[in-house]
Amino acid sequence: MLLSNVHTLYSQGCISYSRKVNDVSNPKPLLTTSGNRTINNVCYTELTNINWMLRIKPRLYFANDGDNGPHYNPDNGNIVLDTNFLNDIIRVYGLAPEKAGFIYGSVIPFLIAHEAAHAKTHSMGWNFNRDRAVKANELFADFCAGMYACLQRMLVNVQSDTRYYGANDISSIIDLFQSLGDDSFTDPQHHATANERKTAVTAGYNYLSDYIFRYQCYYRTNAIPPVDNADVYSNANKMLDGLF
Repeated sequence: MLLSNVHTLYSQGCISYSRKVNDVSNPKPLLTTSGNRTINNVCYTELTNINWMLRIKPRLYFANDGDNGPHYNPDNGNIVLDTNFLNDIIRVYGLAPEKAGFIYGSVIPFLIAHEAAHAKTHSMGWNFNRDRAVKANELFADFCAGMYACLQRMLVNVQSDTRYYGANDISSIIDLFQSLGDDSFTDPQHHATANERKTAVTAGYNYLSDYIFRYQCYYRTNAIPPVDNADVYSNANKMLDGLF
């Protein structure tokens, strides 16, 4: 399922150093609300859990700017979600489940997880030293989105909380990230192909699933552990080694 306008937005890149939307003098300022209470609740609730998973604290804002799409700005530590982009996503994938146990709900949290991964890379000073740094960083962000799909599943089992959609089937998440793939191999901003993005999301999901399983077996607990930074970096690099 391909959103051509979404692909156009996203292909511009997810890390920004000079986007006008982050300039306080811009006539389209950053907003603390999307204008929709339900969207706000989804975004801020999920960001809290994503921040816990990645051990970071980026700030989340919205903007009515159709030229930028969702992105992370390392100059100010902001994750910015474009409301027009979000509405396009909701039209295709929906927003939230109607009841607990819905097989998968909104895909918006995984876009947030993707952008938060850029904040993680920046805060840790991680440098995926490869020929195509943009592609490597985007695939790492997809890897983290896959990790969060796994964490959501664990949360719904532990908390029985209807806010968490429990991504038991991540086909809609994979579908989204595949639709954002591109074949612009000569473009310095080339992110990754559809299949590479699918691989990264799946690898992140499988990594965190195995990580939590091993932890719970070793300590004989149902607790969900925070991930180890070195372990995340190592396993993300293994994923990247298979794609470069």
